Amino acid sequence: MISPLLILCLTCFGSTALASSRQQGFQDVCIQGRYIEGRWKHADKHAWISFQTNQGLGHAYVSRHDQNPEVEGELLIKHIERVNDNGWRGEMFNGEGFTTVTIRCTNTNTLIIRTLAEAVVLRLLRD
Repeated sequence: MISPLLILCLTCFGSTALASSRQQGFQDVCIQGRYIEGRWKHADKHAWISFQTNQGLGHAYVSRHDQNPEVEGELLIKHIERVNDNGWRGEMFNGEGFTTVTIRCTNTNTLIIRTLAEAVVLRLLRD
């Protein structure tokens, strides 16, 4: 049986390569006073990801997915840590396990998640 989170990775994100991040101030400014914490919408799909902190480390989970509601609440990125003013690292579920990714603000309303090989895995827009 295929796991619902694997379906999310394959159908919503279109890739199974995801990653990990490091953080000092997860709630710090992304760009121009914006924060990474909160709810973000997939740029091309009806899916939303929520970023939260827990005692200095962040995580992201699927807060809504219209095509696959069974994955709602599933952990997508764990161990998110700040690496600079607009960048984080974390471990993202890739359908089989967790792999390291970078999370970067490209402007106040856009997050880009990439593999360590710089392949774009996910583009999120502030909700």
